[in-house]
Amino acid sequence: MKNCWKISGHWRRGIIKGTNPGGSGSIHFIDSVGNKDLTLSDKLNRDVKEIFVKDVNELFNTLIQESLRYIGKPVAMMDKDDKLKAVRYLDRKGIFLIKKSSEKVCTFFDISKKTTWVI
Repeated sequence: MKNCWKISGHWRRGIIKGTNPGGSGSIHFIDSVGNKDLTLSDKLNRDVKEIFVKDVNELFNTLIQESLRYIGKPVAMMDKDDKLKAVRYLDRKGIFLIKKSSEKVCTFFDISKKTTWVI
C-alpha cells in the first residue's frame, strides 16, 4: 500500500510494511531514485517515542508530564519563563487542539489565559 506523507514541510513517499502483534505498521521511506529504505526514526535521525493512550484525558495528562520533564522542575519551582517554555512545548505537541485544554493548562501552571495567547 503506497502513500505520501508530509514531514517537515516535504512530501515523502512511503510504504507501510509489516505489523507487530499490536497491529501498528512501520513506515519506510524511499528516496527519489527508489533504492533507499529508511524507517521514520532513521529519517528523523533520532528515536521516535510512541505512546498509546486510552482516551484524550490520558493524552492530556501524558503531555503535561512530558512538559514537566522537559523543564526539569515542578510547577511550584518554575518562574514565568519556565512556564512559558512549558506552554510552548505543549503547543508544539498539539495540546491546544484538545477542546478546553487551554483552561486546564492555565489552571495547572497557574497562569492567565492571556499568557497562552502570546505564545
